[in-house]
Amino acid sequence: VDEILRKPIGRPYLTIAIDVFSRCITGFCLSLEPPSAVSVGLCLTHSVFDKDAWLADRNIVGAWPIWGKPMVIYVDNAKEFHSEALQRGCDINGIRIEYRPL
Repeated sequence: VDEILRKPIGRPYLTIAIDVFSRCITGFCLSLEPPSAVSVGLCLTHSVFDKDAWLADRNIVGAWPIWGKPMVIYVDNAKEFHSEALQRGCDINGIRIEYRPL
């Protein structure tokens, strides 16, 4: 809701990347925009980079030692995972996309 008028400002969407082996969250994207290739790309970007500076910017004390480029991402069959932009970005960076069975 809006801080002053307390009116709804939109629906939040959360895109999360989870490591299959450890089940740890590797990155996320929180947005008021519906899921898209952009939110998936932002989530992957957050997953790949070291989080020390990100935590420090928010005055969060602690470690989030999970980062690095994945070899494979496993995704469901949502529209945002079938975008040309996501496929091209993954191809350029050597990341394979595996889709869950329907």
